[in-house]
Amino acid sequence: MKNLGINSKRVSKVMVGISFLCAIALFSCKKDSDNVTVLLNQSGTVTVKVTDDNQNGFKGAKVSIYSSIPEGERIYFDSTDSKGICTVGKVLQSQYGYYISAEKNNKTYQLSGFFQVIAGDDKIIEVNPFLNVGNARVKIVRGYSNEAITNVNVALIPHSRYSGVNYVFQELIAEAYAIGKTNSEGVVEFQSMPADVEYSVLVYSDSNTYDYPTYDNFVYVTRDFKRNVTIRVDL
Repeated sequence: MKNLGINSKRVSKVMVGISFLCAIALFSCKKDSDNVTVLLNQSGTVTVKVTDDNQNGFKGAKVSIYSSIPEGERIYFDSTDSKGICTVGKVLQSQYGYYISAEKNNKTYQLSGFFQVIAGDDKIIEVNPFLNVGNARVKIVRGYSNEAITNVNVALIPHSRYSGVNYVFQELIAEAYAIGKTNSEGVVEFQSMPADVEYSVLVYSDSNTYDYPTYDNFVYVTRDFKRNVTIRVDL
C-alpha cells in the first residue's frame, strides 16, 4: 500500500485548531443572541390615537415621536388612519416626547407632551389636540397718543410679524384665524383659539387703510388662559 505521507501529529494539531475556532464561533453567536433577547425584553409597544371633540378617531393628524437620548431626535413620523390611529410599534424602555398637529376648519391645532415606556407594556397615548385652546383680549391704541381705536377690524394671524418681509393685505386676511371688531374701549376678544401659537395682529378699516406693526406685534396664546395685550398702530 502506497504511503501518502500524512503526519498524524500535524493532523491532530489541525483538528484541535478547528475545534477551538468552532467553539469561539459558537460562543460569539450565543452572546449576540443573548444581547438581542435582552434588548427585546427591554422594549414596549406604542400606539397613538388622536380624537376629536366627540371622541371619534381623527384622520390625517400628523404624529411625531422624539427620543430623550439623544434629546430631540425624531424616531417616528406618520399620519393617523381613518380610525385616528398611528401604530408606532416597538421602542426601547425610556422616556419619549410627542408632537401632534391636526387641521380643522382651516386652523392648525397642536399638542405636545412626554410619556414613559416600560418594558413589556403596550402603551396607548390618546389625545385631543382640539382641546388645546386659549383666549386673547387685544386692545388697539394709537401709537403716538395711546388713544383707544374703536370700531376697527382686527385680524389674528397665526405667525409672527417678521421684519424685512413684504406682506400683502389680501394674503394676510386669507391666513387669519379670526377677525373681530374693537368695542368702545378699543378692545376685541378672541375665544378658543389654537394654543401654543404666537400670533400677530393686522388692524384695518379697509384694504387701503391698515397697519401691520413691525414692533411689539405678537399675541402668544396658551391653553385655558386669557392673554391681555395692547397693540400700538398708526392709523
